[in-house]
Amino acid sequence: AVNSAAEFPYLMGVAHPDAAVREAAKRCEPKTDAFITSMWLDAKLASVLKAYAAKGDALEGERARLLTDVLRDFRRNGLDLAPEKQETLRKLNAEITKLGQEFMTNIASSQASIEVRPAALDGLPKEYVASHPVMENGRVKLTTDYPDYFPFITYAKDRKAAQDLFALFMNRGGDQNVRLLEQILKLRSDKAKLLGYASWADYAIEPRMAKSSKNVRDFLEKVRVALNKASKAELAELMAEHVLLGHGKKTDKLPQSERYFLEDRVRARKFKFNSQELSAYFEIGAVKKGLMDITARMYGLTYREVPARAWHPDVTAYEVWAGEERIGKFYFDLYSRPDKYKHAAMFTVRTAARLPDGRWQTPIAALECNGAPRAQAA
Repeated sequence: AVNSAAEFPYLMGVAHPDAAVREAAKRCEPKTDAFITSMWLDAKLASVLKAYAAKGDALEGERARLLTDVLRDFRRNGLDLAPEKQETLRKLNAEITKLGQEFMTNIASSQASIEVRPAALDGLPKEYVASHPVMENGRVKLTTDYPDYFPFITYAKDRKAAQDLFALFMNRGGDQNVRLLEQILKLRSDKAKLLGYASWADYAIEPRMAKSSKNVRDFLEKVRVALNKASKAELAELMAEHVLLGHGKKTDKLPQSERYFLEDRVRARKFKFNSQELSAYFEIGAVKKGLMDITARMYGLTYREVPARAWHPDVTAYEVWAGEERIGKFYFDLYSRPDKYKHAAMFTVRTAARLPDGRWQTPIAALECNGAPRAQAA
């Protein structure tokens, strides 16, 4: 019930085209978060579970794991704190949620742009050039949205323009988000220490496989040592390509904006690999059909497209069938648009559950992506 109250509003807060709907959806998250905080601080609820645990019933598998994790999470969420510290925890959780929403909103609403000379598109696929007409001022507008950004920094021969767009992309949200991030980090640290942890990293990693921040750091150090020789060789190869193209000297420090461009050039030179020709085989509609065909065969499923009745005309919906049983549903929201979530991720719409009357509630999910808008893709 908590998931149902929280997850769909969260999706609408980052994907709905109507600002009023987004704002209404965002008002749900603080309410569900406050309820979740109260649930974990409910001493009566905890006493029931602790009393059951004290009976020592022999549990296995999921039941044993559930009991262990829930008892742990009562502690992790402040049940053992004194009342005044529990109140501090409530305030910390509410503020972390509020600032996190502001941070995500700033990213979603950010669409910085640069204007470049038409010649700056030299090296880009013809479809990209055609979808970026010259404006009245004789310039071409490029935005930080995925369909503009990644092709340009990968293929543009004008590396100064690529650096300019890269800088805008990496600074989406700007100084405002830097300030928010600093506040969030401070609040997370305060929360972790209130709960008895040395750092937020130790708090966050405890329920995960690594268990402690030290284990993570030790693992990353092993990876660094193991990859040191190979990474130096790869960097040298990229630097050699940088020099070969006449873009600088071996003593240069390669800008991060050059990574995709130089990797593409090295593949082209070494393997005669043309990624632009390859992309013609991966049109978004063909990729979608291919993935659905493959997964249907792998898992013995059938996908049936149904009317979406969704939050945007571009959204499509499919039911998932196993034989004669409908086992789920998902939405495809594949194209970039203003004020939409800027990355690619799966969002839960409805969690699977056994309802009180015995019926099975099937799961629903949404795939949010940022492919080129339909008109541009066409």
